[in-house]
Amino acid sequence: DNVFLSDSLMEDLIVCTTIPALSPPKVDHFPVFTKLLALAEDTPVHLHRNFKAVDWKKFWDALADQMSGSAPAHECVSWEDFDMCLRSITDAITSTIANTVPMAQISPHTKHWWNTELANLQKEKVHLGHASHCHTHTPRHPSHEEYCLARNIYAEQMQEAWVVKWTDYLEKFTDSTIWDIDSFLSSSGID
Repeated sequence: DNVFLSDSLMEDLIVCTTIPALSPPKVDHFPVFTKLLALAEDTPVHLHRNFKAVDWKKFWDALADQMSGSAPAHECVSWEDFDMCLRSITDAITSTIANTVPMAQISPHTKHWWNTELANLQKEKVHLGHASHCHTHTPRHPSHEEYCLARNIYAEQMQEAWVVKWTDYLEKFTDSTIWDIDSFLSSSGID
């Protein structure tokens, strides 16, 4: 592939180089890194609570501590008592979530099937790709075989994670929602 840059952008060019260590798995080309002097707004990062990473024993212990001081001393006999008890319970749960549930950053580009294991495999692949590239002129260096193995494992795990996610998604459908699948599959797929 060729890389082109218009004359009007040449004065804004900072660097243009290749980074073979960042090549995606099972491709015959490598990324071209081009850095231009340009101002762009950052994509907003959305924060939310990561309930998958909660230490549930710590959560329930903290909630029990919060609730012990807010339990009503008597039954709720009026709407005001009920509202006060409800507010107390809601505050205890909200406080426990704020203190024990970690925050997670979600980018608009996050893949729902991506996981921590894939991120670690990707880091290892990039690291080994860099080592392999450093030994380009030594064809029998062990780093080439290590990189090839890591790249293939990463590609297989990525494919497996994708298949598992979509299989789980499709198995959740019922007879009433099968029409959604049909309309999704029969759509033209044009963005």
